[in-house]
Amino acid sequence: MLFRSKMLVQQNEYSILDRVKSIVSGISERPIESISNGHVVESIIGDSLQHVLLVIAIEEEFRIEMNLSEALQVRTVSGLAKAITSQVTTTKTCPR
Repeated sequence: MLFRSKMLVQQNEYSILDRVKSIVSGISERPIESISNGHVVESIIGDSLQHVLLVIAIEEEFRIEMNLSEALQVRTVSGLAKAITSQVTTTKTCPR
C-alpha cells in the first residue's frame, strides 16, 4: 500500500510539473521545450508583474492560495512544483 501511494504522489508531482512548465511557458512566452526542471524561475520570469501573474495563474490552475513572498523564495521550476504538490496534498487531507 505504501509503494502504491508513493507511486501516486510521484505521478501527481509529474503532472503538476508539466502544468507548472505550461504556465511558466505561457507567461514568459517561451516554448515549453526550453523550460527545464532546474531552470531558475527568476531567469525565465522577468519583472515583478510577471511574478504576480505566475502566482495568480498557479492559484487558478491548482485551486490553491499562495503567499506571493513565499512563492518568490522558490528558486526552480521543480521547486515550485514540489511546493504546489505539498499544498495540494495538504488541502486535500485537511478540511477547512
